[in-house]
Amino acid sequence: MREYLRSSCRDGRSAGRRPGEPQEAEGGPAGDDVDEEAGQALHAAAEVGEPGIGKTALLDYAAQNAEGVQVIRRVGVRSESDLAFAGLHLLLHPVLDRMGALPEPQRRALEGAFGLARADGADRLFVGLAVLSLLAEVAEDGPVLCLFDDAQWLDRSSREALVFAARRLDAEGVALVLATREDHLPGLPVLRLRGLSTAASVAVLDSVRLAPALRYRVLAEAQGNPLALPGGSRRTLRRTRPRPARVRPVRTVGAAALRQSPRGTLPGAPARGILTELTPQELQIIRLAAQGLSNEDIAAQLFLSPRTVGYHLYKAYPKLGVASRGELTTLDLTDSA
Repeated sequence: MREYLRSSCRDGRSAGRRPGEPQEAEGGPAGDDVDEEAGQALHAAAEVGEPGIGKTALLDYAAQNAEGVQVIRRVGVRSESDLAFAGLHLLLHPVLDRMGALPEPQRRALEGAFGLARADGADRLFVGLAVLSLLAEVAEDGPVLCLFDDAQWLDRSSREALVFAARRLDAEGVALVLATREDHLPGLPVLRLRGLSTAASVAVLDSVRLAPALRYRVLAEAQGNPLALPGGSRRTLRRTRPRPARVRPVRTVGAAALRQSPRGTLPGAPARGILTELTPQELQIIRLAAQGLSNEDIAAQLFLSPRTVGYHLYKAYPKLGVASRGELTTLDLTDSA
């Protein structure tokens, strides 16, 4: 990630990729998995992931490792998401004193958008070009890294202007990273953040004393989301605490055993006969989950709600001796005959 930031700000070489063509890179919360083929040519990226998955932590890492780079960092404001150009003003406010260097049409368009002059209907093209020119002007003093968290709250006008400029940053000494919950920034390369692995989630839970049944429930419902793991959040722990009367005895798999096991396997994987402990509905859902389907996909296929699917998974995991859907691939889920 560090080399990606340096090359993104300083390298003006072309990517060998058609302008505006999206390029997706899968990565975990650490954010080191930027696509290698375009790693030295990416100057803008959309960091996409659910709340708590680590988007802000990755921006923290980027800011801390941006040595010799001017960093402009902002966070989207939900209450301003309906105000035209509010997000753009939030980002560019520290460098508005450089607007005098912009071409006259661009300067007038940006001033009109920000209420600094009479707005005769801000031309979207000129506003987008003004953003690009202004960032390039700031980059004359050294490479610039723009980090925008909670970009899902960007108003439409700001989003369009930033994406327009972002597609044209290849030779400007500027890098832009927009962290958002949704993939709604067309044309930008995507860094999609995934959850923690089962072993990493178990390691987080090692710092918290939990009953076996509660441990399984937390792992199952968190699905690798760091924010949902009660390493220091008592509120999360209370929210996931089951009622004692409904808790069944379960087998536990310790963190040490997970770390010592070959990748993709679990100690004591259940034999086929244990599938008889599952209800028909649980077995059907487990098999679909093992194929990689999400709760929403399973719900649509079986005409259930995603919440119902999650409940059945929670009931089935202890019976199978697993803690997450990723471990289902290690089990033999075929009918015994």
